[in-house]
Amino acid sequence: MPTTKSSRRTTQAIAKLQARDIDRVTKRSSVLSSRLWRMAVVAARSNFVHGATAVRVREFDPELKQVAVDELLDLMAYTYLMRKRLGQKRRGMTKTAITGLRLESQVHTDAKRLADKFEMNLGTIRKRFEKIGTKAIDKSADDIRDIMNRALEKATIGGRPTPDATDDVIDALRKNGIAPRTSRYVETLVRTHSAVAYGAAHKLSFTDDVDLWGWEYVTVGDNRVRPEHEILDGIMRKKDDDFWTTFWPPNGWNCRCQAIAVYDEEARQTPVPEDAEPDEGFDFDPADLILGEE
Repeated sequence: MPTTKSSRRTTQAIAKLQARDIDRVTKRSSVLSSRLWRMAVVAARSNFVHGATAVRVREFDPELKQVAVDELLDLMAYTYLMRKRLGQKRRGMTKTAITGLRLESQVHTDAKRLADKFEMNLGTIRKRFEKIGTKAIDKSADDIRDIMNRALEKATIGGRPTPDATDDVIDALRKNGIAPRTSRYVETLVRTHSAVAYGAAHKLSFTDDVDLWGWEYVTVGDNRVRPEHEILDGIMRKKDDDFWTTFWPPNGWNCRCQAIAVYDEEARQTPVPEDAEPDEGFDFDPADLILGEE
């Protein structure tokens, strides 16, 4: 059934509100930014031996990298629980201890508080996101080392003294959006993985809703929407349609698209463009991470 202009405005408004929830988490990502910054700077400053500049940046300290993983998992768990608080009723879950956590930050404290409210095990939630979260930090570490190595190579070729070479490497990090405070690089990382956690909680909160017909794919409708996502805007499919196993938002880095619940029994499925496809690595259903279907 065609969507009216008024209902389109309504669904787009809901999509913007849901995207704003993810914005709220992204703004709390300064601790993760500091973790990544420390990891990189420690490597830069320990990379010089006997006053000479090394050719390549050494591997990052695995303990410092794990600190960054822990922080990202806290952010993902917090996003998941925040969405759960908005939409899912408690269903007599057994209260268990919060385990397996370390290096508390404010996000961790808030996530722990929400988990207690829902009588859930925060460690279990984090565990579900561990694989994708660890992969994200590993990729970030590789990206950061590439930036540092390019700067180091340039400094070495130019014959820069060791202290200057160190400064060059640190400046290169800043120029690429990696800084002690929340940066554009870290914001992209956090926004995307928070969207994965939010999407999982959003879908699972409707699991037992027998009145739900399906979902509508909705962009936020501004000039930042990429063309490959704009062609999906307004697509309506039944809740058990295979479309959602591939196209459940997010469908790429920094994706702000949302799935909006449809309750109209007379709704009709709309066709999916033949050239539609998610960005590489995003062709999965985030809910599967929580359900443990890998």
